[in-house]
Amino acid sequence: MLKSLEDLGYYSVDNLPIALIPKFAELTRDSATVRCAALVVDVREGESLKSFPAMYARIRRSIPTKLLFLEASDATLVRRFSETRRPHPLGADRSVQLAGECNAWAK
Repeated sequence: MLKSLEDLGYYSVDNLPIALIPKFAELTRDSATVRCAALVVDVREGESLKSFPAMYARIRRSIPTKLLFLEASDATLVRRFSETRRPHPLGADRSVQLAGECNAWAK
């Protein structure tokens, strides 16, 4: 998805740490060259994701924003990560299927 937004002209950043999002928003808002930006936040942020809703509410008071939530079936995720050389972000030392199952148990 991020690559598609980048193809449409968005300044795109993947997996920026949550704590840096307000600065990213400020820099893109004040940039003379960035007309639109896209930022991906995912489950790798762990516990710090709890601070995201309040942070997002503050940012959207001063910057026009849109929030997209994407989800996929387990089968789609397993296929996606099985087709890449990248490890699953929740379990680099396990299979894709096992990493997903272990994460579900942690909830």
